[in-house]
Amino acid sequence: MAQQMLKYTREQPDIWKTILARREEITRNFVSSQDRPLKRLVLIGSGSSFTASRTAAEILMRLTKVEVTVAEPTRLDALLTHLGEGTVFCACSQSGRSTSTLEAVRAIQKAGFRVTAVTANPYSSLAKACDGHVTVECGEELVGPKTKGMTGSALTLTLMGAELALAKGLMDAGAYEKAIEGFSRSFNLAAENIERCVSWCGEHPEMAQAPHMIVVADGMALPAALEGALKV
Repeated sequence: MAQQMLKYTREQPDIWKTILARREEITRNFVSSQDRPLKRLVLIGSGSSFTASRTAAEILMRLTKVEVTVAEPTRLDALLTHLGEGTVFCACSQSGRSTSTLEAVRAIQKAGFRVTAVTANPYSSLAKACDGHVTVECGEELVGPKTKGMTGSALTLTLMGAELALAKGLMDAGAYEKAIEGFSRSFNLAAENIERCVSWCGEHPEMAQAPHMIVVADGMALPAALEGALKV
């Protein structure tokens, strides 16, 4: 499984570049379906999808004038009683088969809100249950711990929020272009970065013998650290 995960890790830069290049097409239906003022984004997910949502939220709260809330699907009750007009919900699950996320979608809809599914499978139960769907174009991933699906979901959610905020006048066009350029530069360097990480691990075999590992991070790096701990 480790070698398969490394293969998926190496596929990520090309996936990111494709999603970034097709961002307007990927997000068009989502943006056009939001016909009310935007005040808050609520991103729902569990496991790697929760981490992807937290990653997107950290970026969007720095780029836009939109409040972004991330919630696990089993902890929505109190949140739903305090949300009003202008709240946009996105339910993230790479497979689209998360039963807890599906139950959360039903609760959100019962409360009178629309929900957009963000999955890699447009024919999944979650995609069919929601009021709209955006595909995470990460391709097939046949291992339990998701890698390209997690980062693909994070990027897709980020672009959905940015495109919607731009359309609603809640993101400066200059800041938008600067962010896209920054993503592009990072993605162009990602393949080299991955290989440097692989080389570093090869130079430190003692890491594999450690009985415990502590990952310390804050701010933008915190979701990445959480996902790294989950993978290890």
